[in-house]
Amino acid sequence: MPQTASNAAPGIPTRGPRKVLFWVLCGALLLTGCPSPEVLITLPDAYPEGAGHSHPGLVGIPNLDDDNENSVTDWDEGELVAEENDLTVITLKTEVFRGVSRDQKVYLVLEGDESDLRLWRDGRVALGQVEGGHIDEHRVRSAEEDIEYLLEFRGFLNSARLRLELREGEELVEVDEIFLTSSPLILGHHLQQTEQVWVLDADSGPNYNNQEMIGVYEDVLGDMFTPIDGPTYGGDPWVQDEFQFGWTLAPGLRNDIVVDSIRDRALDSYPEDELVRPDWAVMTWGDTSYVNSLDSFGNLEVSPPVTVEGVHYPFGRIYYGGNEALHPDRELTDFLASQQIQKPFQVDTTWLCVSHIDEVTSFVPDASAPRGFRFVWADTAAAWQLLESMDGNQGLARYALAFPGGHDLDNVDAFLDSAAIRLLNDEIQEDYLDPLLEVMTEELELSDEEILLMPSLFDEPMGCGGYVAALIPGMANLFVTNRGDQTDVFLADPFMRDTMHSSIGQDEDPFIAHVEEMMPAEIDFHFVDNWSIYHMGLGEVHCGSNSTRTPSANWWEEATHLLPEAP
Repeated sequence: MPQTASNAAPGIPTRGPRKVLFWVLCGALLLTGCPSPEVLITLPDAYPEGAGHSHPGLVGIPNLDDDNENSVTDWDEGELVAEENDLTVITLKTEVFRGVSRDQKVYLVLEGDESDLRLWRDGRVALGQVEGGHIDEHRVRSAEEDIEYLLEFRGFLNSARLRLELREGEELVEVDEIFLTSSPLILGHHLQQTEQVWVLDADSGPNYNNQEMIGVYEDVLGDMFTPIDGPTYGGDPWVQDEFQFGWTLAPGLRNDIVVDSIRDRALDSYPEDELVRPDWAVMTWGDTSYVNSLDSFGNLEVSPPVTVEGVHYPFGRIYYGGNEALHPDRELTDFLASQQIQKPFQVDTTWLCVSHIDEVTSFVPDASAPRGFRFVWADTAAAWQLLESMDGNQGLARYALAFPGGHDLDNVDAFLDSAAIRLLNDEIQEDYLDPLLEVMTEELELSDEEILLMPSLFDEPMGCGGYVAALIPGMANLFVTNRGDQTDVFLADPFMRDTMHSSIGQDEDPFIAHVEEMMPAEIDFHFVDNWSIYHMGLGEVHCGSNSTRTPSANWWEEATHLLPEAP
């Protein structure tokens, strides 16, 4: 069982219900002769003063996990479960009733997404969704003690207004109101702290073996690393493609959301088998009856925080590959767009055989960079320049292997003398890589100094119908982990050296030397052997790795300018 991520939000050290206090002070309509007509609602210390009265107000998380582990989503339970820990406590103070006459009545009134939230009192629904409909208002009767309600949300980014009203006969007097908002789903990016890492453990002979790669992950990450049993999951190595991790967050509350792709291959049952537990939920968006390669989550990435045309995106922007004719399932991409704060955009990757955006781009942290990151982009010119600097007779044992073990290229001159390889890659650079870099630059407002060009070459593999995949193991397809100030990057060994001689190691590989020189100095790089399973299977290191990340900011504080208008 992988380690469970902490449920505490950043800066909130304790787990459990947070309280919001309806605190009614002297009001001219409630008490005669009060020195002030002001009526206030105050929130806990976790909120800025007056926050409840401005959108998003009091925030919570969708109750979509299974705290009592009975295989029923908590929202769908007929009653509150004893183990429930994802609700917010609202306390109505007894001062509400001070000075209220017999002809006056106090109500709580709900306006907004009534069907997507509930207010519980004493184990019964007082406001919101009930079987067959919803309750819009609740009569509050005088009590000797403060009255506690439990606020429960169903959906992501639902908003409503909760009003405390005093009524006298037909006259309705609005006393006070606060906003109620549930957390959006937020996906992680490469600059955030890493919590847990997964890779499938495959050991089925020399042509289907990733034990060297597994060993590197284990040595570097220790208990943070979880190998997935290969035989149990059919040897399906594409862990990045099967599921994406995100979270919902509120003061003192966090649920991890495993977005399970509509991809239906051997890893499909892993999230339900191993990741479902209290404070975790597995969810799927999309039509499972029609799936294409772009529905895999190597094709769903998130940038670090960026500011674009004066608008700041503190959780980055989601981006994915596709075009108008071939694209990820619209149900998922429309849902991600509806979450507002990570504003997705699409980049055309359909010229690639697998068509995943992570084949050509990534991000790495860099404290010395203007915005704390460098953008990594595949570039063929950089590869040709390196090859031309090498000895043409240099043997390349991995490439020399016959297909499907290699690329039938004996040495450096086999690359340089191939008019077909040169023409193909010049066309890819001109028709796709350069124009798409312009798109990424515009969408993320990248500067030239933020862009690192990763040496890359492509070919047309058998079975791809003329579409292309990496010829040199795709080092842009890299995987980042962050632990405190320690950053480790795992990426494909390019094997641009004569591996037939044991004395020639990675320290003599000119491609490795170039990448280490151009990358941020504080990163520790691990060039792993991913040749047989991943590279020759049309993927690389990132495609076979996955991780949870720690939320780095509070959306209700940092992203209010991106939220939809208040209800």
